[in-house]
Amino acid sequence: MEKLTEYVIEVSGLTKQFGDFKAVNEINLRIEKRIGYGLFRAEWSGKNNNRADAGDTA
Repeated sequence: MEKLTEYVIEVSGLTKQFGDFKAVNEINLRIEKRIGYGLFRAEWSGKNNNRADAGDTA
């Protein structure tokens, strides 16, 4: 019996464009469901380089 693969993220043919600039062109991505993924945190997005919440105390 074949095991079905579960994905936490599956993207097919994604394109993101800003005006005339195409940042992403038809990307395909699959991330399998597993224990222990730490992908992205909202407070780490953007241009903020202050990572005190990640254990960086300097």
